[in-house]
Amino acid sequence: MTVTKRGMLKVIIILVILNVVAGLWYVSLCIENSGESYDMWLEENINIPATMADTVADVSQPDTFDIVTDKGFFQAKRHASVDGERGYPTSSMVVKANLPRCVNGSDSLDLLIEALTEKAFGHASVRFDDAMHHFVKHPVFMDGDSFSHYEIDAAPGVSEFSASTEVLVYPLFNSDRLLVMEIVHRTTEGKHSSVSISSYVHYDRMVQRVLSRSDILMPGKDRELLSVINECISSMNSEKSESQYFSVSKLPAEMRVKDGGIEFVFAPGELGPSSPRELAVFVSNDKLEDFFTESFKELVEGNSNWTTLKRPF
Repeated sequence: MTVTKRGMLKVIIILVILNVVAGLWYVSLCIENSGESYDMWLEENINIPATMADTVADVSQPDTFDIVTDKGFFQAKRHASVDGERGYPTSSMVVKANLPRCVNGSDSLDLLIEALTEKAFGHASVRFDDAMHHFVKHPVFMDGDSFSHYEIDAAPGVSEFSASTEVLVYPLFNSDRLLVMEIVHRTTEGKHSSVSISSYVHYDRMVQRVLSRSDILMPGKDRELLSVINECISSMNSEKSESQYFSVSKLPAEMRVKDGGIEFVFAPGELGPSSPRELAVFVSNDKLEDFFTESFKELVEGNSNWTTLKRPF
């Protein structure tokens, strides 16, 4: 049988089309079954995936996250004394993170991972796993003392000689435009209560960009903004019958954007002895309108579908 050039060309075209279709099917299957990624869940109902608008592909898709953890346990090689008692100091280092892997249809998240790594471990890196492993291998003992030490297999018991450091990273709020990630550093020494310090990363889901404070609030208006925050603190005091919160003279290091406004998060003690733990002062958008940058005003006006996300650990 003679095969003409025209017939051969038709066969080649058909084979190429079939190959492309098979390739697309394979990629789709791999995406659906890759790693341990899973959909983000609403706090109100953990069985309903929180679907956000995919502004790139104009298709509604869920954001996906992976849980990563690491830990290290250590014991000092020499004794220490606490209130006349002697014992071997111990240190527990634990990291638990629910890291974004795909946000609004994009898995190009280097800038977001860098920002999360810097908040969690003090230096920016796209290699979160490496930074996490380095962190848990450098123990922090009670009072920040340095001890020659060795690693142990299991978590030590809580005693006057124990210290623990835990870092948690997870999505806190989500909306059409914003993903808000929370990073918590929790330290405990001996049998005393823990001290927690929180920080935040705000990520614009539409333009795939980490927002700095200057992207949200106009610089040069600190004094006027402090006046508004102090008015809110005064309102909080009017609702309290016990000891009062102090007015503040500087903006806190951290804030978190949420539905309807911004919470300015003050570290333990910044508002006086009545705030031994972190305290958030909420200021509504209508009071902040004059302080927002033009780009953030546009974001707020076009934003909706705020959800509070359930912590996975």
